Amino acid sequence: MTDTTASSLEDIAARIPSMGGQAIGDRLRRAAAEVEEGHSIVEVGSWLGSGTAYLALGVRDSGRDIPLHSFDEWRCRATHLDKARAWGVEFQENQDTLPWVRDALAPLGVPIQFHQGDIEKVHWTEGDIGLFVLDTAKAGEPFLYTMQIFGPHMVPGKTVLYMMDFHYYRKKSEERFTDQRDFFAKNTDSFEPIEYQVNNGSCAVFRYAKPLDFEAATQAFRTQRRASFDRVARQKARQKSLVKRIKHLFRR
Repeated sequence: MTDTTASSLEDIAARIPSMGGQAIGDRLRRAAAEVEEGHSIVEVGSWLGSGTAYLALGVRDSGRDIPLHSFDEWRCRATHLDKARAWGVEFQENQDTLPWVRDALAPLGVPIQFHQGDIEKVHWTEGDIGLFVLDTAKAGEPFLYTMQIFGPHMVPGKTVLYMMDFHYYRKKSEERFTDQRDFFAKNTDSFEPIEYQVNNGSCAVFRYAKPLDFEAATQAFRTQRRASFDRVARQKARQKSLVKRIKHLFRR
């Protein structure tokens, strides 16, 4: 028989392999507990369910019927093998990890709706979103598609967003990883910062403040982003041409 005392369930959550969810687990738990009935919790990117576990604990704490939806491919990548092994869990590359995640989260006793598949093919028809946790789709089209699909179901003044990789660009030098930061900066009226950088990590927390036409906003961002990339490409081409000309002069 599974021990369902609070401490035992917290121990279960703490043992699930994590790449960041555990570090702010208590915050995710509190945020989930504050979601109003009639609104859903949406988590995009679960890996092995660490963040999901804390969201589930929050649902238990609330005592309310709050739907919890988790989206992921649940396919073990080569880069995940050592990370899982560090927690004492063994997988094979490309293994379907959803059965393991289901079993790990089952003792928490909270219904979780798992949506397995490519993030750029997901759809949402379940109504208002009270808490949105984005732990994948760091940049580019996956990020914009995610905002385009889920954004229209966010509730002004109510929805809280946990952007787990908002500051990921500080770890990576690639310009594309600033997409989340730049998108929010261009739409500051709609996203009110609650905490811009949590625990000096990559996560930022916002409240959806004013209605935003997500279709128009994402399309505008795509257009501007494309123009920026084209401008950089032209600059690089001119630099390459100039270098060739200089080298030619020195060979004369």
